[in-house]
Amino acid sequence: VKSVLWVPLESHMQTIGLIEVVHERKEKAFSPEEVAQVRLLAHQTGISLEHAELLEGAEQRVAELEALRKASLSLTASLDLDSVLHNILKSILGLLDDALDAQVFLFDGESLTFGAAMLADGQKADAWMDTHDDEFSYKVARSGGIQIKDVQEDDNGQASTSMWTIAFVGVPLIIHEKVVGVMNIAYLHHYELSNDDLRVINLLADQAAIAI
Repeated sequence: VKSVLWVPLESHMQTIGLIEVVHERKEKAFSPEEVAQVRLLAHQTGISLEHAELLEGAEQRVAELEALRKASLSLTASLDLDSVLHNILKSILGLLDDALDAQVFLFDGESLTFGAAMLADGQKADAWMDTHDDEFSYKVARSGGIQIKDVQEDDNGQASTSMWTIAFVGVPLIIHEKVVGVMNIAYLHHYELSNDDLRVINLLADQAAIAI
């Protein structure tokens, strides 16, 4: 390689990438005109990437609003708590790409009882946490704040250091400043809550709290 030209890709005054042009046979191979052309290409590419990100964000917002609309319709169309909770779980699993399953517990201020559970493929499921000794869900309910926990398990559900990691995200269901339930979401890997996921979870957690 004799000559290399690097030009940054910029968006909102921030560098988001790099264009690299290589000339293998000639030193100082790039004329001022060629440099200007590459800079123009970098500018146009940066704008295109920015528009793509804006479009992706808009599509995500549309999906969230549609999920919220369906949850609201479920609330108004049915007085059956089981149906409403399952519809809400279906919506949230549809928006959270990596989630394995989710479940809702009802909380009366002292104890938790099972409400609903669903797998990522939309099938209804049984509770996968025991409400009698589920310290994680009780912590969520009593703290009133979102909790995240990584648990390593073997095939028998016992603690293990050699198998996969399951991450649980626990979300309190709150209405009128009162915790009325807990929604747990399971992932097959370590999980860090993004702002987009937090917005989705809070939107539908509010609907679940209203239903309860």
